[in-house]
Amino acid sequence: MAKIEFAWELGAGTGHVATLLPIAAAMKARGHDARFLLRDLSAGSDLDGAGEIPREGAPIWSGPPTCEAPLSLGEILLNFGYHDPPQHKALIDAWRERLKGSHAVVANVAPAAHLAALTLGIPSFEISQGFHVPPPAMPSPPLRHWEPAPRARLEAADRRALHAINTVLSSHGVRPLATIGDLFAGRAMLLTYPELDIYPERGPCDYYGITDSGEARPCRTGRRATARASSPTSIRISRDSIPCSRRSWR
Repeated sequence: MAKIEFAWELGAGTGHVATLLPIAAAMKARGHDARFLLRDLSAGSDLDGAGEIPREGAPIWSGPPTCEAPLSLGEILLNFGYHDPPQHKALIDAWRERLKGSHAVVANVAPAAHLAALTLGIPSFEISQGFHVPPPAMPSPPLRHWEPAPRARLEAADRRALHAINTVLSSHGVRPLATIGDLFAGRAMLLTYPELDIYPERGPCDYYGITDSGEARPCRTGRRATARASSPTSIRISRDSIPCSRRSWR
């Protein structure tokens, strides 16, 4: 029996727990020890089956934001303790304490959990809709491609966050990251389609489509794709044509 942690560090709402719940429930049904480590202990507590998975509070950083209206994941990280190496070290140390004795981490927006897992030699996996898993590029691509995003600003944010990250990794004898996206390389499972990926420059990746969640049954059966479509594809979504859409889009 394995001890598997299901981690959520950044963001708000029920969706993070709803994404992790089906996997946690499946692991528990197979006899594994599953546990939630959640930013908000009350989030998703009313979802079917959520009460069967033990939950504890996740280590989080709180303080004044460094970047108003962040343009990239790098700037988001600066708002959550990745701007200062000593404070970031304290955050990772807290995650290391939570993960001691664990065999694997499944995360949704929990970069600190991945970093702590790296220092402990524990495998980790990211279940994501894509936006918080940038491709390994310097700088990380902007979140909103239709808005101005000065390259110098994006690069400065990434380098500042990477300084804090790599200070911690180096102290544990772990090879430093060249880009923020390197943290997710080989461990990302994207719950979207290549045509809908927020980062069109990502390239080949494991796409699992729109799968089941703890909130509602899937509108369509997910498919797995490892490369971008070879020709342009049109996707039209009509709320009235999808039976579960009213429930899923609330």
